[in-house]
Amino acid sequence: MNDNKHPVKDFRFILTLLVVTLCCLGVAMYLRIKSDTNMYQFLTWDMFLAWVSYIISSCIRYTFNKKVTKMSLIWMVPMSTVWLFFLPNSAYLFTEILHSFRYFDTQGETQFWINIDFWYNLTLTFVVAILGLLLSTCSIIHIHGALNKLVSKYIIMMVIGVILLLSSFVVLHWEI
Repeated sequence: MNDNKHPVKDFRFILTLLVVTLCCLGVAMYLRIKSDTNMYQFLTWDMFLAWVSYIISSCIRYTFNKKVTKMSLIWMVPMSTVWLFFLPNSAYLFTEILHSFRYFDTQGETQFWINIDFWYNLTLTFVVAILGLLLSTCSIIHIHGALNKLVSKYIIMMVIGVILLLSSFVVLHWEI
């Protein structure tokens, strides 16, 4: 990776995230077929929603890297609003780890952690959780870069803090 390039702008980094996503989808499909259940179907939709916030933030960053005009400022309001609604999906992927324990009997005579399917499930959801955190971090970095052209760094820090609090609040209420 070039030292002058930010990892979010590096095509290899984005390609790696995409390959990890496709691998996770492949493993989820394999486990769905192997277990003959739909227990991993939620991961497909959740990963798609996590990528939506990243794609929207990339569009916002692209718009602001061209030239900040009155039209680009007007365009940022609806795009930022839509991005704000999709951002919690990326962080929500971290809560998918809880599903690893939901599908295995913890009260039975045999320990569920001996079952290899449990470890497949836990590994898959852990990788998906890390992927979600990386996508949300990259998405926030895009928005930070766009805001850098508009306001001071102190205002940016407050805005990003509020965004993270709102996102945490939404994830907390989805899980309850």
